[in-house]
Amino acid sequence: MEKRDQLKQIYLGGEPAKDISDGIEMLYNYLKTASNFTNYVYFKPSFPYPKVYHFNYSRYVSEGPTEPFSHTLRHRPDEFLGALKVALHQVVLDKFPQADFSPIQVSISRYDVVTPMDSIRSAQINKFACVTGNVTKITSKRAHAQSMDFVCLKCKSFTKVEFLEGKYELPKKCSNSECLNTRAFTPLRESAECVDRQRIKVQESSTIDQGKVPLSLDCEAWGLNLSDICIGDSVTVMGIVRPEISNQTKFKHTGLYGLYLEIVSIYAANDAEHQDEYSPNEINHIEELSKTKNIFHVLVNNMCNLIYGHEKVKAGLLLSLLGGSDLDSRDTVHVLVVGDPGIGKTQLIRAAVNLSSKGTYISATTKSGLTVGMTRENGQQTMQAGALLMADGGVCAIDEFDKLGKDQEAVCEVMEQQTISIAKTGLYSSFPAKTTIIAATNPKEGNYNQGKSIQENLKINTAVLDRFDLIFLLLDQHVEDIAKHVLDLRIGQKRNYSQAFADPIEAYIKKSCSQYSCTQRANDSINENETFTEFMKRVCQTTSMELPPETIKKYLSYAKKHCKPKLSNEAIELIQEFYMFLRKDSSCSYLAVSTRQLESLKRLTEARAKAELRDLATPHDAIEVIKLYQETIFELQVKESFNFQQNKKGKTNSKTLGEMSLPKQREAFKERLREETEDLISFPRLREVAKELGLKVGDFSDFIEGLNMQGFFIKKPGGFYKVIQ
Repeated sequence: MEKRDQLKQIYLGGEPAKDISDGIEMLYNYLKTASNFTNYVYFKPSFPYPKVYHFNYSRYVSEGPTEPFSHTLRHRPDEFLGALKVALHQVVLDKFPQADFSPIQVSISRYDVVTPMDSIRSAQINKFACVTGNVTKITSKRAHAQSMDFVCLKCKSFTKVEFLEGKYELPKKCSNSECLNTRAFTPLRESAECVDRQRIKVQESSTIDQGKVPLSLDCEAWGLNLSDICIGDSVTVMGIVRPEISNQTKFKHTGLYGLYLEIVSIYAANDAEHQDEYSPNEINHIEELSKTKNIFHVLVNNMCNLIYGHEKVKAGLLLSLLGGSDLDSRDTVHVLVVGDPGIGKTQLIRAAVNLSSKGTYISATTKSGLTVGMTRENGQQTMQAGALLMADGGVCAIDEFDKLGKDQEAVCEVMEQQTISIAKTGLYSSFPAKTTIIAATNPKEGNYNQGKSIQENLKINTAVLDRFDLIFLLLDQHVEDIAKHVLDLRIGQKRNYSQAFADPIEAYIKKSCSQYSCTQRANDSINENETFTEFMKRVCQTTSMELPPETIKKYLSYAKKHCKPKLSNEAIELIQEFYMFLRKDSSCSYLAVSTRQLESLKRLTEARAKAELRDLATPHDAIEVIKLYQETIFELQVKESFNFQQNKKGKTNSKTLGEMSLPKQREAFKERLREETEDLISFPRLREVAKELGLKVGDFSDFIEGLNMQGFFIKKPGGFYKVIQ
């Protein structure tokens, strides 16, 4: 009993009430059994004995004793945690005779009741709560004194003061009963007993369709190690709600209090011990849905129904949400949507965010933070997470991408290296950011000019453009079909998902699969002379199966997490052949063809296999991806290259050549200069050739300087040029 009395003094400050003492006895008798101890308590071995333990509270409540004290964590957390520490420490002393009475740490590893942040109010003060969200701010670690000795300036005696709730206070009177000193004390700072104190801010996870500002909650850790927690992480925080006097000067002398969470335990979402798993019923019905004929086209057909057509863009966005399979390197698929105003680019990328398990949407016009911000608050250096870090492991949709300005350089590192490096105010660090970027932008002239290259139409760095796996160009076409679709939506001829949201996911999937008939499908293989858009329209028109967004979101999340397909040998050969074809015909390309395009084709093919939960990517997947890739920005450059090769045998129409793209005019100019008989060509002669061809290249001097930098010819003294290619 002497051990228990000492432990009560350490964790409870003295002899507790009778019900707490009975609870300690009940917990001790139950946990001292080896089987019970291993069922509810786990720890990492350490020398000479473990000092940090994790208690599975949810399992204990469902399987352990039914005494009322077992259920007091919610309303009496201080008493329950103190009793648990006393009982567990006594069990440790029984198992490790060499253990001393230094305090141990006990955290709650499982607590099934999640408290919404908007329900944390004054009524929850001193009660237990469990919240989930993303870490948006982390302060630097500081040592905080819990107690300190003071020296009386009159009698030189020592007086120890405990600092309750971290508040520094002087002694009220001297410990010497004969001394009447109540004011003159000097702190003995070397006697201070300190504990590490650190604060983080957790923001609730929310989607852009909720239409409200996400709430945040300050969380404070005393004596806990938060080195494994980074800004942007999804975390589950369990602790006790505490009141705090506002730091604002005008509120210091009022009764206004703020609320914060005193952390008992905190776990990152990627922790294998605490991650959310799918129920067996959900897994069975998701796998059943994956066996549906043309499931990928069903997903495309049910994505963003407010926007008519654009099946290739919707297919590309779905592949982006699925991603590749290579976890050792980049597995994210980045998508850029370029087009005229008013064609639904913003709605498409917002729909992609809503279908992702974790996503953020920002507009570059708001000057939102993208990476990591450094500020100083109350003398402490604080890191704040930007949009890219908040979307780590998910999707970050950036509208008006061309207006990012200098922030485009920061996006480059995230897109390729999947990290964010900062060097600010003496801090040098790198954070993981496996974020998929989906961007939308308008041409800088308002409407896309097809007579110019993509670099001339956009205010986007070429290095950033090269890192996008898919770049879609959308023009304002199909006016009649779009008008009919918009009017149908306005008069109510649209799908009703109210019942779908009311039904559980497994019930709705089963219901939808039973309504789908395989006879509705014509032919799911793409023809050789058929474009991807024609193929998607043909298959989607024969698909009448409807899925609600919540079902699609659950399906995509499961496929991305649990399906890691590999490429078959036939698929590898097809991708290699197409890549070599691009390299051979890239002389007049808008963008340089490099190994990035090869890796993009690989990731997209793996994502296409993920859509059907297959472990092997087939040649059919590779063909669909190649057809889709040809309808991106590479469609224009490949087609123009072919057209130019066919027209080389005849005479070039100077009137139409000036209306073509800059790469095509450059190739025509090169071909004409190769026919010159003179070894050295003067600058006036170059201008005459350009005039004969009818070129429209803007500043002709810059045009010639570009060819010189490309190594097409060498500039000689006297203003002459020599063709070397």
